[in-house]
Amino acid sequence: MEPINPVIHHGQLQFAVDRTSMTENQRTLSLLVKRANGSDGPVSVDYATANGSASAGSDYTAQNGTLTWNPTDEGAKAIHLPITDDLDFEGNETFTVTLSNPTGDATLGTSQVTVEIVENDQPNPGVLQFSAPTYTASEGDHTLNLTVTRTGGQNGAVSVEYLANGTATTGSDYTGESGTLTWADGDNAAKSLNIQLIDDADVETTETLTLRLLNPTGGATISGQTQATLSITDNDVVAPVPSPGSLQFAASTYTALESEGEFNSITVTRSGGSDGEVTVQYLATAEGSATADSDYTGASGTLTWPSGDMSAKSLSINLIDDAEVEVLETVKFTLSNPTGGANLGSQTQATLSITDNDVAVPVPTAGSLQFAQANYTAKEEDGELQNLMVNRIGGSAGVVSVQYFATNESTATVNSDYTSASNTLTWADGDSSAKPLNFNLIDDNEVEVLETVKFTLSTPTGGASLRNPIQTTLSITDNDVVAPVQRPGILQFTASSLSANESDGTLNITVTRTDGSDGQVSVQYDTAGASTATTGSDYTGGGSGTLTWSAGDDSAKSLNIILIDDAQVEATEIILFTLSNASGGATLGSPVNTTISITDNDVPPPVVMPDPGTTPTNPEPVTEPGVLQFAAAGFEADEKDGEFKDITVTRSGGSDGVVSVQYLTTGESTATANSDYTGASGTLKWYHGDTKPKTLPLTILDDKEFEETETLQFILSKPTGGATLGSQTQATLSITDNETETATAGVLQFAASTYFVKEGNRELKHLMVNRIGGKDGAVSVQYLTTGDSTATAGSDYTGASGTLTWADGDSKPKPLAVTLLEDEAIENAETVHFKLFDVTGSAELGRLADAKLIIVDNEGEPLPSLGKGSAIPCQPDDCDITAVFKGGALVNGLDYQSTLSISPSELISIIGEIEVDATHVDQNADILVLIQSRLESSETEQFLMVDNQLRLIEWGLEPATLVAAQEELLLVANQPVAIYQGVLSEEPAELLIYFGYRLENGLIVFNGEQPILVHVERDELPSLGQGTAILCPNDKCGPVNTVFRGGASVADQDYQTTLTLSPNQPISITGEIAVSANHVGSKADLLIVAGLTPLSKDTKEVPPVESFYMVDNQKQAKLWDGDPATLVAAKNDVTLAATQPIAIYQGELGDGNYLIYFGYRLENGTVVFNGEQTINVLVRKE
Repeated sequence: MEPINPVIHHGQLQFAVDRTSMTENQRTLSLLVKRANGSDGPVSVDYATANGSASAGSDYTAQNGTLTWNPTDEGAKAIHLPITDDLDFEGNETFTVTLSNPTGDATLGTSQVTVEIVENDQPNPGVLQFSAPTYTASEGDHTLNLTVTRTGGQNGAVSVEYLANGTATTGSDYTGESGTLTWADGDNAAKSLNIQLIDDADVETTETLTLRLLNPTGGATISGQTQATLSITDNDVVAPVPSPGSLQFAASTYTALESEGEFNSITVTRSGGSDGEVTVQYLATAEGSATADSDYTGASGTLTWPSGDMSAKSLSINLIDDAEVEVLETVKFTLSNPTGGANLGSQTQATLSITDNDVAVPVPTAGSLQFAQANYTAKEEDGELQNLMVNRIGGSAGVVSVQYFATNESTATVNSDYTSASNTLTWADGDSSAKPLNFNLIDDNEVEVLETVKFTLSTPTGGASLRNPIQTTLSITDNDVVAPVQRPGILQFTASSLSANESDGTLNITVTRTDGSDGQVSVQYDTAGASTATTGSDYTGGGSGTLTWSAGDDSAKSLNIILIDDAQVEATEIILFTLSNASGGATLGSPVNTTISITDNDVPPPVVMPDPGTTPTNPEPVTEPGVLQFAAAGFEADEKDGEFKDITVTRSGGSDGVVSVQYLTTGESTATANSDYTGASGTLKWYHGDTKPKTLPLTILDDKEFEETETLQFILSKPTGGATLGSQTQATLSITDNETETATAGVLQFAASTYFVKEGNRELKHLMVNRIGGKDGAVSVQYLTTGDSTATAGSDYTGASGTLTWADGDSKPKPLAVTLLEDEAIENAETVHFKLFDVTGSAELGRLADAKLIIVDNEGEPLPSLGKGSAIPCQPDDCDITAVFKGGALVNGLDYQSTLSISPSELISIIGEIEVDATHVDQNADILVLIQSRLESSETEQFLMVDNQLRLIEWGLEPATLVAAQEELLLVANQPVAIYQGVLSEEPAELLIYFGYRLENGLIVFNGEQPILVHVERDELPSLGQGTAILCPNDKCGPVNTVFRGGASVADQDYQTTLTLSPNQPISITGEIAVSANHVGSKADLLIVAGLTPLSKDTKEVPPVESFYMVDNQKQAKLWDGDPATLVAAKNDVTLAATQPIAIYQGELGDGNYLIYFGYRLENGTVVFNGEQTINVLVRKE
């Protein structure tokens, strides 16, 4: 049975606890509400959060709602509270959750719970800095808004000291030079500096105070704007300065007639002020041609201005009208002795010109004497000439005479081409008829060019004068017949290349004689060092020798070689023959090189299959780097083509790995570098998998000179990466001229492109300009020095410009009128660049329209002796030479030394001097400079040559590829040589420096007895920490233990990792890498990247990096887009040493903040760089 009146228990609703806590990084808190002591009927209760020290929205998310229970439901209900995990340090904070409004007759138990949020952040005292970088105030300001802010945190009490100093003076301009600013815990209000300005009565310029923050406390830091500048402007007025004014003539010249009498037009003005009474004296100087008291009166006096008077004052001059006939006469006046504080202006002198009013009685004149014409022509057979006339004009009074003679500018010769070169012509009183010269031509049998006789008049008598033309030129035409021209012929190979099989036996290589057979001629042949076939094992014969043709013989001559059929499996090999030293007037044609490609006929042994019962082994994979060769043996170009991209080198037969090959021009080229073309040598590179042909970067120069077809002989050498050279290792480019041969007046050009001289007070006589290819007519050319000269006109030399002139038929070289000046300063070699221009008389400028004069200093101690010179190749007639060498190296303005120690990347100057063998003086020659380099890091040896751009180029010890440091030089008895200026080595090395000259016959004379020795020794650089590796294959970078060093330096100071400088200061930046052991010996590219942030115009704060630049192998900065595929190398194909130096930059930098990275890129793409610490350079105007 059920109870009649059951008891109903709806239950009690309550929190399980009255207080709970959690850390703010737990994100969510769940609170349980329980129903206890009954579950009858449905019940509910409301809940809501309320702020305590914690705030809804910033510390937690506010919640409210209703919890509901069904009948018999006794389960606990959860309230979920989101907690905010901020970054601010606030300490522990609390908020409450409260239950209310129970329904269904339920009651409330524990109806409120306090939630404590436990802080998980560290206290942040904040950053203290000035509110602005600059402040301005007037000295009368009583309140200064100089404030320091507290940002980024306000936990704890903090303080900072400030200090003020500058051009303003404490005690007289301001008070409060130092003090302390304090913030309480939670206080982030800006604080003001207690500095008071003193309002004095002194007139002053704007003064400044530099405000600095220092010694922060309470864990606060100072950062950003830690320094500020207060500019204090003056409020005092300068007392006015009296201005008496400036006195000067109103004009520099005046004119008057002798008859004008009193002359008041000459005035003196007062300008620029009228304070006080002033005076000035005037007087006539002795420079005038008029005479005081006979031509004028009033030669001197004083002019006066009262205070405030600025009117012009007149000089008191009276002109005297005499009866004498006079020329124009002058009176020169000058002002002096101003008083009353006045000063004299710029016009302190004036000239009065007095015109005469008297008429002269006419006087009979003797007249003027002149040639009737400036030019005459005659034939050699004309005999006595009666048409060379002298006229008397403008008067015939009295007996007069004049002498005539032939000058030394004549090209005809007295007594062999003509007689009667000089005499006297006479006119009687009243005689004005023309008089002929007494002159006879001699008809000889000699064939001659057009000759001239230049006559001049001199020494007139009887009161006669000379009048232009006082010179005349007689041109004499020859009547004799020219003997036939000898044509010895052109010698050349019949083909530039031949192909053969090693089993072919005897090969005949033929040389032809074309375009003439006059006289006996010969030519030498030789096998070049670029041959890959070996004499004695691949062939016999060949070698070197001489081919000879007798007069009239134009048959082809043969060279015979016998191929050796060996059993060795070989790649295709080549034999390179070269023609040289044609004699008997014969010239070398094209081709002068021929390449014989020998194909192997041997079969490699068969591959033996492994026994099925054995376990096969995995053979090493075969790499095929490929074969490199020219795409063709010959190429053609027109002089006007400009950039020429047709010459290509191919890679075939494989593409494994990174390979490269060097190309350069040989000495057999007839085209001339920098006048016919640029881009003669370089390196071509292929990356792994790349088989695209590579183009030689060549530019053809279009000159105005008519030339025969010229050639460039290219050769490939030094393949790397396992690649081999193919059969086509040489190629010939033929350049066709685009000018027409019309220059009968000739071509004007310098005799040489470079002249070396030693400093000294003397006139230079060997800077010559030649007239070649014609001499018809009178011609001239002007010369001047260009702006790229480093020597200074007036202190190093005189004669910067002038005009050179040739008469008709004259082809003699003309010297420039240049004089050297000696100073006492120790200087590097200086240059004067001369340029020819403005040619007249139908002549044309030749290819040598520019020349460089190099002046070598003679100050300091004499150059050290390097002993006697040596000659190569030493033929019996060439060995007996007498040449003495001197030379040395210099840094930091010290004396030149034959042995010197320097630091890597240090600038060096090296000069030499040669006492040239007497038989070689005045010969054309090339200057050569060779450097034998022994690197400390790799213990390897290489040979470098210096080209005419002062670039160091690797030399493969092939004589044909040896380039000149200076081309086409005219040797002098004591020949100075500017060997090198710049950086010799970026890493420790021993350098042996040789120099000398190469004559046109190939003989080389150099300092073989003693080289100049330079030791490059290492300086210690600051550490930049460990290297970072990126872009590794498959994103798996192996162990890299690489350490970086580097820094920046100005004015030869120590290198620093962080440096601030001005925009005009030259900087040197260098680095060094202790390469990871597993990378030493690997091929790599060296990389340089700089992050640049321009400085804002209104602040010196540094914003984030905006752009990146990369440095290429020409030391040029290029914008980088951040793509690793476009990152170019500062230096390619370097074999990494254990300690790898890298010269980063030398020169000036523009405004901005630079973050400098450097490192290396391996062939597998891995890049290792100074990721731990950069070199930091800030360039800004102070």
